[in-house]
Amino acid sequence: GSGRVPSGGIEHADFDNKPNRPKSPSKPVSLYTVPFTEVLSEFHVPPVIDYLSLDVEGAEYFVMKDFPFDKHTISLLTVERVKQPIVDLLTKNGYIHLALFNKYGDESLWCHK
Repeated sequence: GSGRVPSGGIEHADFDNKPNRPKSPSKPVSLYTVPFTEVLSEFHVPPVIDYLSLDVEGAEYFVMKDFPFDKHTISLLTVERVKQPIVDLLTKNGYIHLALFNKYGDESLWCHK
C-alpha cells in the first residue's frame, strides 16, 4: 500500500508519526517504493550484513516483517523506537537485545546469537 510522505518519513495510521507536528507547506507526493527484500536481491547483498540501522519512524515492523532471515543474518542491528512486534520478530529469528540507549532511551542494540 502507499503512504503519504511528510517531511522526512512515511505516514500511515500504524506508524509512529506525530499527528500534531507542524505540517510541511508542500503537498503530499505519491512515490513508487520497493520491498526491502527486492533491494537485497537487486543489489546482491551478501548473506552476512555487518550492521543495519533501522530508523524508519515507526515503520520498523512494516519494513522487516518479510525480511529473509533464512538468507541473511545481520550481525549488529540498531532499531529506533522498538515496539513489541519487532521485538517478537527479532527474538524469533535468533536476535538478542543488548542495550537501550541515546538521550531519549529509544534506540535499541541487537545482535545475532
